[in-house]
Amino acid sequence: MIKCTAPIRGHRSPRAERDCPMCGNRPAKTSRTSKSQYSHAERVKQLSQTPKLSFTPERCSNIHRILNETATKRTHIPLTIARTQWAAGPGFFHTGTIRSKGMQFAYVYDCGTARSFDLLQNEVDTYISSLRSTWPANRIIDDNIYEFIKYYDYPPYHPHYYTPYHSRLSLCFPYIFDLAHAEDLTFSGTPFKTEWETDTVQTTQQAQVDIVFISHFDTDHIKGLAYLIQNATIEEVAIPFTTPRERFLHLCRSTFDRRNDYKQVVTDQYSDFIFAFTADPAAAMRRVAQLLESESREIILTVIPHERDDKDEGQHDFIRHVRIPTNHHNTNDIHHASEGAPVWLFTASTLQGNANKLGAELIDSLIKQGIIESESDLENAAKLQDIFKHEDTSSKIADTYRSIANKNLNATSLILHSGPAHPEDSPAFHHMFWRGDHTHKFHSILEIHSPWATGWLGCGDANLNKTINANLFEQLFWKQKLFSSTFAPPHHGSQHDWNQHLLDAFGYPTESAPVCVFSADGLYKHPSPNVIADANGRGATTYVVTTDPKSRLTETLAILVPTE
Repeated sequence: MIKCTAPIRGHRSPRAERDCPMCGNRPAKTSRTSKSQYSHAERVKQLSQTPKLSFTPERCSNIHRILNETATKRTHIPLTIARTQWAAGPGFFHTGTIRSKGMQFAYVYDCGTARSFDLLQNEVDTYISSLRSTWPANRIIDDNIYEFIKYYDYPPYHPHYYTPYHSRLSLCFPYIFDLAHAEDLTFSGTPFKTEWETDTVQTTQQAQVDIVFISHFDTDHIKGLAYLIQNATIEEVAIPFTTPRERFLHLCRSTFDRRNDYKQVVTDQYSDFIFAFTADPAAAMRRVAQLLESESREIILTVIPHERDDKDEGQHDFIRHVRIPTNHHNTNDIHHASEGAPVWLFTASTLQGNANKLGAELIDSLIKQGIIESESDLENAAKLQDIFKHEDTSSKIADTYRSIANKNLNATSLILHSGPAHPEDSPAFHHMFWRGDHTHKFHSILEIHSPWATGWLGCGDANLNKTINANLFEQLFWKQKLFSSTFAPPHHGSQHDWNQHLLDAFGYPTESAPVCVFSADGLYKHPSPNVIADANGRGATTYVVTTDPKSRLTETLAILVPTE
């Protein structure tokens, strides 16, 4: 039985608390609303009691035998995953692609930057081109995946038994795929231009993105949304529920922060869309063809409400399965499959900040100054444009905003997890991180040997510094943390939104720190050196993605997901 090492007087230091088998890896319980707190060991024990766990840790040493069995019996579906943190610098642009047997599901999490739009445009163009290209290795892998599994000897729990990664590929790929430069391929495909610019066929069909998640309404997270909608077919946009005053406050922060270029914000190529999207997201989606001068098409807008009352631990505001037909010869796209096995899962929850309260104070002040007549003006895109583009009124708004909310604003933000629908039953047999070099080629920089760490978890700009918020984050995402390899900490690595306990309790079945990815380039002092040092000190691997395409980071996985 697990016991606390300091049950009477408590622990003398945070480190002693983390080392305690009972209290370790958990922030202190300070809120009445927080539910019971568990250590990493108890979380794993709790999960291991579930009946669906078929790939137990004891069998992991024979994972290559398991792969052969599942390939023969067709009990699992092979998926290839590519996730990229694009070079948006002080902003955020993350994409993921799920592929299986010629089918594809693409998603995006935020699309913006605080730097020049041209830099972001280049990244969006590269992403769209990759979606519209037929990469030959994808077809070859789809046709030969089971043969590859059959011959791919990968014992992940025998680190002393490893051979160099490229050596293994050089032995396997030429014989199975008959590719001339197999050791240079990323296996599941990355959006790096050099992979598809010479040998691929560019289709005339527009690139399709199945769902775009928006964490919050700061322009460094939405500046490229209009351009993405204009150049790709977007099926759905998911946003957190916010009030008009909250969105107005986000617009003020993006426009009037002392380090922002005011004229660039209000005269940006897609500023009209930003004003419309801020005023009324639903109306902006309905008018997207008119605003962007593109052909008319309907975009589903999903507003994710903040629902925390009467919810059990781990229940989320948004849950979406990606399904795939169990018939391997089915030619339907993943996103059109209404029936089939759930292979991938998106879970999201909104963490509320104080924007609504501060926004109310700001609105009252602006009404008293006669700048706006009522709060309803905030839902009129034309009025928003008018008051922001006149420097006399905009300067008054700036002064009022800075006096009320500049330093104390905590944004409402959507936290997203993307990972297998049944992670405990979905082992990975390939997991690499890739980066480009000065020649615009790419090379592997990290290989992950845990078959269970396959998910991605991003926090947007959520304020997780306070213990109560860290507890809520843990309450909602504890299982996702166990099965995640990659973590995007809140607010580009800002120290004001960071909590060292965010890195607690990652890894299954043994605790291991994730790969931490920061989208920043030093603007606003992001990422904080203290956050980087803290993450490295906890055993995490940290990567900073700037506006330089050479810093672009792509993660590729090949996993097996159960058909039942």
